Amino acid sequence: MSERKYLPTWDSIVTHPVPKWFREAKFGIYTHWGPYSVPAWGENTTWYSYQMYREGDERTNPAYHHHLREYGHPSKHGYTEFLPHFTGEKFDAEEWADIFAGAGAKFAGPCAVHHDGYALWDSQVNERNSINFGPGRDFVAEQEKAFRAKGMKFAATFHHAFNWFWFPVWDKEMDCGRPENQGPGKFYPKYHDEFALPDKEYHEWWLGQTKEVIDRFAPDLIWFDFGVFALMQKYRQEFMSYYYSKEAEWDKEVIVTFKEIAVGGQVGEQSLQYGFAPGTGVMDYEKGKLSHLTDNMWITDTTIDSRSGWGYVRESGYKSPERLIHNLIDRVSKNGSLLLNVGPRPDGSIPQEAQYCLREMGKWLEINGECIFGTTPWIYSDARMAGTHDNAAAGDQGGHFNEANELRLTSEDFRFTTKGNAVYAICLGIPGDRVQIPYLNLHNDEIRQITMLGSDAGPLKWQLFTARKEGLYIDLKDRPKSPIACAFRIDLNE
Repeated sequence: MSERKYLPTWDSIVTHPVPKWFREAKFGIYTHWGPYSVPAWGENTTWYSYQMYREGDERTNPAYHHHLREYGHPSKHGYTEFLPHFTGEKFDAEEWADIFAGAGAKFAGPCAVHHDGYALWDSQVNERNSINFGPGRDFVAEQEKAFRAKGMKFAATFHHAFNWFWFPVWDKEMDCGRPENQGPGKFYPKYHDEFALPDKEYHEWWLGQTKEVIDRFAPDLIWFDFGVFALMQKYRQEFMSYYYSKEAEWDKEVIVTFKEIAVGGQVGEQSLQYGFAPGTGVMDYEKGKLSHLTDNMWITDTTIDSRSGWGYVRESGYKSPERLIHNLIDRVSKNGSLLLNVGPRPDGSIPQEAQYCLREMGKWLEINGECIFGTTPWIYSDARMAGTHDNAAAGDQGGHFNEANELRLTSEDFRFTTKGNAVYAICLGIPGDRVQIPYLNLHNDEIRQITMLGSDAGPLKWQLFTARKEGLYIDLKDRPKSPIACAFRIDLNE
């Protein structure tokens, strides 16, 4: 454990390593839950309180027109009208912990404060919190205690940097723009001009909340959304220095994840800007992934629902357990991790459809977790009968927001991980009695034995051909226990 202190400079902060626990954990769960869960509507309900105040046509801003139909004009029915219905009456942190740990998650935590600036803990920095407005409970404290009791690392996510731009506090027609509703003790931020940049007071408010959560809850992981791009660099550096330097005091390793954003003009003329300097934390790809094996760790945040609602949306469907498990396997094989979002109802209950998906993930990981947790990527990540080790060549492009282009994976697709003297070949489907793994870069003399995880049948017969396309053949003795994917452990000679 490092006992060093990190200076608030990028060249000091960049020397902070990725923790061993994070490299091994691979899978975490977090929740989007707040007053935005009450309208429970839209493509992304966490943005409802932004869109409800912005006029536009039905096509470009359907949330505004939905609000007009359901509740009336936002000048009459503002965002605070949803607060009494955000009750949390069925919220049970221990139940959440059981569900998340049962799914196989190794770290978990809340969206501590979203773009709306509503904090889910008893904040002395941000009066707009769940103690002063709404349920009167410290949800972050309850989750931190329950999640750690189940052996999970504790994560906190921050989205509040964008709050400066969120509510039209300059529009006096709206409830958020009226002076009597703004400032200290009120729900909405103080007035500022529509095109003004965040001032010093706002920066202190942003930094103060991160430090408060650090000091009260000692999170193992802090995740940031895109809004930090609008903040002064010195405040971002001070946060990183403060958090990473806590490792010596706490005697544990911590990590920060953040995003990149394209800035500039036309496509092709844009450049990437990072929330924090590259190498100072782990890159996050929202609703996306990288299509190829990388030499640096990364993480993707995505949501369990199928329409990108993030928070609870009444009409939303859910991704299949197969898709979620294949997503996890694919990301881990390419040096990534998965942070999966769940959207609870306003009363704090987790929808049964989401619970089903999580149970199925847990069942698969109970059998096959050995090929996921504590592994590292192998010398290549994937193979398919089409003959490529690179999904990009088959049209599966990497980056943010690329889930719509995901390929449907089958029993002809394999992903690889490794641990100790074992290589794990994970078949993304149910193979026949004879399995072919093409293009396997091993020698006959290297392989000691091959077994299938979850099977009691013992070592399997195999045949390795030197021709690249032939690869490795394995004869099964029994059927895999899961219809979603199965894993073969290839033990190598020392």
